[in-house]
Amino acid sequence: MISSTGALEVGSYVDIRRGTLIIIGRVSWARGARFGIRTQDNVTAHALVNEPRLAQRPGAGTGASNAVERRGAGRARAPLSVAARAERSRRLSSALQFIALTAATGGGAYVLASQLHVALSEPFARISAALGG
Repeated sequence: MISSTGALEVGSYVDIRRGTLIIIGRVSWARGARFGIRTQDNVTAHALVNEPRLAQRPGAGTGASNAVERRGAGRARAPLSVAARAERSRRLSSALQFIALTAATGGGAYVLASQLHVALSEPFARISAALGG
């Protein structure tokens, strides 16, 4: 059971942050400002209580809070880490490479088919004429 300053709806997602511990869950029941969540991972009370507090909140200038928040409720996006930017760049370059190779393969297939049509249209026309068709 968790208590919050605001009421949450059943089915909404929440992030709970304490120190470096991040718990993501979905509200399974709600009564006023109290609610229960189903988490992705197992959470032990010992780990939650013994997690040291950070000296400064992550994203301290962006309006982020250590309290329970509604996901995507108008908060500012935190700047991406170097690893996250590298991963995003890798995914983008992989997608662009796939698009380029697909376009090149499709273009090559079209050129090959059109050249094959030109090369075979005259012999087939002669065969058709010889057969009387």
